[in-house]
Amino acid sequence: MLPCLESANCASATRLSHYIEVHRAHAGVSFREHIKQRRRDKAVRASSFKLLYLDTMAWKCVADYRQNKASLTEAMKTYDANAKRAVITGRFAFPIGIPTYFELNSMVDPTTREAFKKLVDELSQGIFIASFHGRIGSELQMLRTNRLSEAEGQRGFLRSPVEVMAVPTISLPNFVKAQVSEATFNKAFFMRCTSFRFPSSWM
Repeated sequence: MLPCLESANCASATRLSHYIEVHRAHAGVSFREHIKQRRRDKAVRASSFKLLYLDTMAWKCVADYRQNKASLTEAMKTYDANAKRAVITGRFAFPIGIPTYFELNSMVDPTTREAFKKLVDELSQGIFIASFHGRIGSELQMLRTNRLSEAEGQRGFLRSPVEVMAVPTISLPNFVKAQVSEATFNKAFFMRCTSFRFPSSWM
């Protein structure tokens, strides 16, 4: 293994071990409640930004400018300059939704993919908008539990990038469960994953 990869793996394992110890001290908190709390934390953080949603063409426009493509128009240059100014103020975030994510992820050129990854990481501030199916599922859950009077607000649709498809969980073999409970491990694993924004392996 390359030294840089070995070092990264060791650092990741150390961080995961730290989170496991943290959650061992809170064994009474279920995995489901942990996810809810992380989403509430995400909503609180997002509340400090004005959220602006860009469609796929807007993302491509900004990415083309960052790569200095010959096809740039003056309007595209102006658009990117405005986006840059918005980011610099620290008052705006550009969350990404699942349709745009899959469109960006379809890029096959490594240079283009890396440019998009950096762009999304910079502009999104690690904020992802839940899919349509996710929103429907949330509303059905409210119907089932008779919580129609509750206003979800931002926490009802803001997610971490790691939740792009679903909440990640790992089924542990019995010899690992003898050392750490599955709920504790998955809470730690989720917390570790949500510390990322859009790593290269995602795009």
